[in-house]
Amino acid sequence: MDFLIVEDDDRMSALLESGLKKEGHATTLATDGRDGFDLARTLRCHLLDVMLRAMDGLEVARRLRRPDAMAPSIRTADLGVT
Repeated sequence: MDFLIVEDDDRMSALLESGLKKEGHATTLATDGRDGFDLARTLRCHLLDVMLRAMDGLEVARRLRRPDAMAPSIRTADLGVT
């Protein structure tokens, strides 16, 4: 499975990316909401931070969940990561 990680904290993104790669997943990283939104429109699975620069994670999710741009997303809080 391919994951787009949208996370502006370098340590958190490295942790997520490392764990996903160890499990055999491909990853793409964006460090702010605007870049994450642009990439998310073409990719299917996403991890994103709520507190992002340029466009917050909630706005990214709102835009992705529009009927013409349906995409699943999960929060790191849902994974037990803080």
